[in-house]
Amino acid sequence: MAIVFEHKQKNINWLTLFTTLFIIVFVLLGIYYLFFAATPIIETVLPGPLQKVNQISDLQFIDSSPLLGTLTSNNLQVYVGTPSIGLIGRTNPFASL
Repeated sequence: MAIVFEHKQKNINWLTLFTTLFIIVFVLLGIYYLFFAATPIIETVLPGPLQKVNQISDLQFIDSSPLLGTLTSNNLQVYVGTPSIGLIGRTNPFASL
């Protein structure tokens, strides 16, 4: 009688295999998208009120000298004086009072 040795069958753990493959694919795709993929152009879409403000800010204004030389503008009263630089804080904030 012949002696026959059978090799023990190794069971494949499919969960570990799929988890490992998923992690490898995830890391490779992350590296590709972070370093090699083209960056998309960001388009800004402004809401309605901001679009109107943008249009107004692009207007070219006319020379204001004819408007300032009229009788109406000369009769306007000045309620606020010209701004001046005042004292702001102490010279040495760490000195004792």
